[in-house]
Amino acid sequence: MIDSNGGWDWNCISAALPGELMDKIAVVPPPRGDASSDKPVWRWESNHKFTTRLAYLFLSRDVTPLNAGIWTRVWKIPVPQRVRVFVWLLLAPEEGYMGDILARCNQLVEERKLATAAVQHGSHRHVAQGRWEAPLREWVKLNVDAAVSPMGSKASVGRVFRDDQGRWLHGFARYIGCCDALFAELWAIHDGLIQAWEFGFLQVVLESDCLEATRVVNSSSDALASSALVSSIKDLLTRDWRVVVRHVSRVRNRVADLLAARGRELGMNQSIFYNPPVDVANVIEEELLVLHSNVSEAVGIG
Repeated sequence: MIDSNGGWDWNCISAALPGELMDKIAVVPPPRGDASSDKPVWRWESNHKFTTRLAYLFLSRDVTPLNAGIWTRVWKIPVPQRVRVFVWLLLAPEEGYMGDILARCNQLVEERKLATAAVQHGSHRHVAQGRWEAPLREWVKLNVDAAVSPMGSKASVGRVFRDDQGRWLHGFARYIGCCDALFAELWAIHDGLIQAWEFGFLQVVLESDCLEATRVVNSSSDALASSALVSSIKDLLTRDWRVVVRHVSRVRNRVADLLAARGRELGMNQSIFYNPPVDVANVIEEELLVLHSNVSEAVGIG
């Protein structure tokens, strides 16, 4: 099932399994000879640790719903049916993907506040607080993002390398299979780090708009330590290079977000963008305008 390069042998797998199962296998890293042994984990807790309380809640969830009665109140709200369904999804614990949607909504609110401040003050400076920032001299900025469809959990990732002047170096996008939002974001980080190493970039600032993913990567605790993907990411970070992984708002990650959305239309094979697509180029042009405008203001030019 493993090819000569250590990846999944899709020719062999496709002959034995349907496509929907292949999509789920695709997001699982192939076994490695130097990997630790498999071990059981508790999948219903973020740190994968078992507790009796959580086990009880899980086993009783279909017998005695948590917060019984709240569902009745939701269906009695005098609003259109689609609004009731939306509220129900927000409250339903099994629909975890809604948390990611709420995070996106919060980011949009932040972006609106920044734009309003910029209009009121008539300056790019306030907009710049929420825009892409260039890395230090001789460093490379790697922005990564993931896109996951609410129905079906089909995930894709995008990433872009830019130099200390904000110029485009490389862009990538691909469909990765079926998984939740967190693991899609971790895959984006993982793939980006591998490519950064292969390109020979030894000073890298990696930015993601997924706070939980950056916390997992930067954490020294054993949260998600059982994940082969997280283990691989942390192994990459121990190599002889300087890598900073940090969280940014979505507005500072717009280019990677656009590339991740493009990945939905692609297959498992990675698409390489030697030049930015038109919609991406427009965003970069806008970001460079703000970047250079603020540099000029800082040195008193114009």
